[in-house]
Amino acid sequence: MTRKPTPVAFQFEGFENPNTTPVPDVVFDRLLAKLGEAELKALLYIIRRTFGFKKDRDPVSFNQFLRGITTKEGQVQDEGCGIRDRTTLSKALQSLEQKQIIQSEKSKDERGENVTTVYSLRFRSTSQGEEGERKDEIT
Repeated sequence: MTRKPTPVAFQFEGFENPNTTPVPDVVFDRLLAKLGEAELKALLYIIRRTFGFKKDRDPVSFNQFLRGITTKEGQVQDEGCGIRDRTTLSKALQSLEQKQIIQSEKSKDERGENVTTVYSLRFRSTSQGEEGERKDEIT
């Protein structure tokens, strides 16, 4: 008896020539086995929004994590991190911060309202600069 293949809801159309976001090797070598799915998705999204755009930190809203970015013209830039539940996302971000993998800078505007949280990876204290800050080398 031959089994019918299970229909697949999503089929990827394939990769184009690579344009890349540098992901630190330690993400694959040490963190991949230690992080849960939601933590890994949130971390990779932060890496994309920062290193993928040659920045050390970036303001990322909860809606951006959850739904992605669509331009005013309707062009989808990204589809978010793949987490759809606010509580799951919140717990994942808190866990990444408690594990000292990421840092977040929360602030308020002049009216006392919350502004978008700025996220970055946490760097160890080395010749690159202060703990948590990456310094570009001067040549």
